[in-house]
Amino acid sequence: MSFEKITESDSNYDNLEKKSVNRLLEIINLEDQTVAISVKKVIPKIKKLIDKIIYQLDKGGRLFYIGSGTSGRLGVVDASECPPTFGVSTGLIVGIIAGGDKAIRKSIENAEDDLKQGWKDLLKHNINSKDFVLGIAASGTTPYVIGALEKCNKKQIQTGCITCNTGSPISLITKYPVEVLVGPEVITGSSRMKAGTAQKLVLNMISSTIMIKLGRIKGNKMINLELPDLPYSKDALMPYMSAETLELHHDKHHMAYITNGNKFIKEQNITDDNVNDVVINSYQKNAPVFNNVAQHINHVHFWEVMKNNPDGKIPSELENKIISDIGSVEKMKEDFINAGIGQFGSGWSWLVLNNGKLEITKTPNGENPIVHGHTPLLGCDVWEHSYYVDYRNRRPDYLKAFVDLSLIHI
Repeated sequence: MSFEKITESDSNYDNLEKKSVNRLLEIINLEDQTVAISVKKVIPKIKKLIDKIIYQLDKGGRLFYIGSGTSGRLGVVDASECPPTFGVSTGLIVGIIAGGDKAIRKSIENAEDDLKQGWKDLLKHNINSKDFVLGIAASGTTPYVIGALEKCNKKQIQTGCITCNTGSPISLITKYPVEVLVGPEVITGSSRMKAGTAQKLVLNMISSTIMIKLGRIKGNKMINLELPDLPYSKDALMPYMSAETLELHHDKHHMAYITNGNKFIKEQNITDDNVNDVVINSYQKNAPVFNNVAQHINHVHFWEVMKNNPDGKIPSELENKIISDIGSVEKMKEDFINAGIGQFGSGWSWLVLNNGKLEITKTPNGENPIVHGHTPLLGCDVWEHSYYVDYRNRRPDYLKAFVDLSLIHI
């Protein structure tokens, strides 16, 4: 089927290399001003899409963004911003990019041309009929995205798309298409420009509106801690962790951090943009706020990484990274366990990313590695309430069970 690829049509400007820096900036800015107008024209389509996504999420589903190149990166960025901004679990909105996480920083040759890989990548997340899959593709012709959406349709999984051409293959196979027509790019075919801006604007509208309607905003503030549902039943982690421990730890201890955290945030009129900022800005300055909010984000992470899958394997990319940075998976496990054993009193054992390198570290009490500029990948609670019911004073056995249970889910 033929259609006009407006995103790849000739630029309205020529001889760009001969223009001054100031003139180039004026041209780019002038074209960018048209993007918001183009988005406004499709608000009815965006509303229809959002209404359906909220309906799916209310049923216990998740939202998946899937794309390649710039479009895929924009989806990953939007999904990644939701947990720290709105306090939701990392699994509620998921960004998937052709070529995997490596493609976020470096283009992966021919990844977008694989018609079957998109569906395979969705299957890694146990995609089901409660979920919603949103394809993002400026041209609307990306095979990676088309194949994934076609398979979703066959499996009765709801689909939509964001594209910048009208009548594209992706639009034709989804029930909830959003087509933002931004016209030719300043640099011919460079869809990272106006098309990318349009996609980012629409993604902002989607995720922000969803979070507002799901109750993640109070008044006009983002900081409202809520207890996340466990991503499994309370007996799902046995024999590693009992239902009794999960009930006490999740329903009582975590809930106490949330209750106290919200109380201090309200009393002190804290207006940071997201919970991560609250933690960073209160570190060593405001103990009541820091202790409770840091423990909240610690536990959101803790619940998410523990999933009972004894037949699972460590993702190959992670395994290779562990071997490169730490020496071996076994050494990583040993160091992680020893860090937890060596943490005197209450605290956490962590696998973190520090300046691009994996490291094992530990923190006292509720301290989170983000206050040191590290990205936490795996964190284990070594407060006694986390293990005493099941392991009594055998902290090493608890740590070993945790590593075996959680490492495959990073």
